[in-house]
Amino acid sequence: MAIFKQVWTFNGPSGVWSDVWYRSAASFAVASEFTPDLIAQRCSLLHPVNVWKKARVSTITGTRQSAVIPINVRGTGNPAGIDPSINFPANETEAVICTLGATAFPASRRWWCRGTAELAVQRNTIGTPVVAPAFQMALNGFFGKLESRNYVILARERVGAAQVFINKILQVDGTSADGLSVMTMDQLAQVDAGNMITIAQVSAKDLPALNGNFKVIASAGKTITIQYTTPENRLIKTLTGYAKKLVYSELAVIVAASSGFSALGGRKTKNGVTGSRGARSAKRIRARA
Repeated sequence: MAIFKQVWTFNGPSGVWSDVWYRSAASFAVASEFTPDLIAQRCSLLHPVNVWKKARVSTITGTRQSAVIPINVRGTGNPAGIDPSINFPANETEAVICTLGATAFPASRRWWCRGTAELAVQRNTIGTPVVAPAFQMALNGFFGKLESRNYVILARERVGAAQVFINKILQVDGTSADGLSVMTMDQLAQVDAGNMITIAQVSAKDLPALNGNFKVIASAGKTITIQYTTPENRLIKTLTGYAKKLVYSELAVIVAASSGFSALGGRKTKNGVTGSRGARSAKRIRARA
């Protein structure tokens, strides 16, 4: 099994946005399957003016593969008992915020469900969010689809798990001036070419932009080669910084029973035209008059 990334793109009168999901699957072909029942369940959360346009599926480790799957299905969400003439679409900053639980405790994730009907969740006179029964049923059905198809929370294995070791970085040698740098560790690197590593706690002054995730170009003994250019292609010794192999857990499968509505809020959008995700933190939306 491997983990694949999916970016679902939606649009409507209020703008363009996307959801990012991860799925554990036996192959790229399986990860690229979008069955009619999954599509229908997600669209049952969308206001009818909004459309699920497409999904991009890609690998996150190993050989790069990517494909775009056209969807082009309009939303069908209209909470029971609400007059369609007043059931307007929520604007692009509003969201039904849900917490997704997983089999790998305590892994969890917040999901901003956008594109809903404005009255799918609303505040009562004392400001408490109230979920429309039909929308709650649609949410539960969607969580069930995610669980049955092995959608996962992208949890990282911690140091001590199988194949996850931590190494202190002693120096970074960029004197080859070919766009690559060789890092020397304090012990055997225990990673192979093609693996991903996470680098952290390196001085941003001495080695700018080195903290983050990198693909291993080559590994031999205590050295790891990555695509990175040191300042002025120098050899730089460092007293801080470490590298560890990046391994994602395939066990953090989303569990429908521990997933559900959390809050009514929203997020700022950096660019509604391009669908930029914007700020990740939610802001409370006050009760309407």
